[in-house]
Amino acid sequence: MSRKSRQVALLALLLVALAWIVLRPIGGGIGQTGVVRSARAGVGPGERDSDVVDVRLEDLIREPGVFRPGRDPFQYRTVPTPPPQRQPTARTPPPRPQRPVVGTAAPARPRPPAIDFIYLGSFGPSRRKIAVFTDNAEIYNVLEGGVVKKEFVVEAIGLESADIGFVNFPDEPAKKLAAGG
Repeated sequence: MSRKSRQVALLALLLVALAWIVLRPIGGGIGQTGVVRSARAGVGPGERDSDVVDVRLEDLIREPGVFRPGRDPFQYRTVPTPPPQRQPTARTPPPRPQRPVVGTAAPARPRPPAIDFIYLGSFGPSRRKIAVFTDNAEIYNVLEGGVVKKEFVVEAIGLESADIGFVNFPDEPAKKLAAGG
């Protein structure tokens, strides 16, 4: 036998072995009666395994009128209002008269003005960013540390926000304005 014929015979033998390995589980799993055989030892072709359950078609037929949906999406109904719950009545004591306290009230602390402009964004190099603000009448281009409308200080300029402080209220924390609003 030549070398080429030996290779062809070996290839044919390998293909037959591969086909037997691949097709063996497909054909061996179902018996003549249509019942799946068990992989456990000791269960023969005529015996039944306890895991196999007979399916009765009568159990699959639904009885009419048994299923009632809770809601029909194709029908409009008003939702019934629940009955009002009764609140327990607790006896509250009558209010005691308050004595006016004279001279002890602290004076009202002044508040910083409301920010009435919008932060649009920033441009320029990272060392000298310029923030852009508008109040729908004017556009303000301000460096970090600069003043807007003589009342507000631009404390920090970020990528998407700017921190705004107040000129006359240095102890008040800065407000963060997001870009566009």
